Amino acid sequence: MDNSTQNEQIEMKALSENEIALGTLYSKFANLFPEDKSFWMGITKDEMLHGSWITELSTMVEQGSVVMEAERFKLAAIQQFSEYINEQIKITETESISAIKALSISMDLERSLLESDIFKVYDTDDVATSDILDRLTKSTEEHFQQVQNRWTQEKNDFSPR
Repeated sequence: MDNSTQNEQIEMKALSENEIALGTLYSKFANLFPEDKSFWMGITKDEMLHGSWITELSTMVEQGSVVMEAERFKLAAIQQFSEYINEQIKITETESISAIKALSISMDLERSLLESDIFKVYDTDDVATSDILDRLTKSTEEHFQQVQNRWTQEKNDFSPR
């Protein structure tokens, strides 16, 4: 494996780990807010699936059927996002947070993924790969919308009338 492919593998592993870390965070939210457990566990399950899809893409890059635009993202930026997720996980273990705060954190994370076009780091004409990338993007868009809707509902439930 040449140095470029090795760097791509490291970056892809970091992307996959970010998805799994998001799942861990959302699982923590499910435990903190049992009344919303099914909501959070649904998103948790999706994030774990996203991690496996990225791992699948990693295999395709290694085999040469998919090209990763190595200059599109820097490993440091991916790691910084991961550090932020891990900080949020630690906060759930040491501080009491409100449901609206948990939803705000989630909304910010999902928005960041969408705004960065994180899944456009791959370049392929392969239909199966394009399908995985489309599913990742659509699922992230759905998460953002679900969380935003839940945030609005939560805010409306507690605002003075």
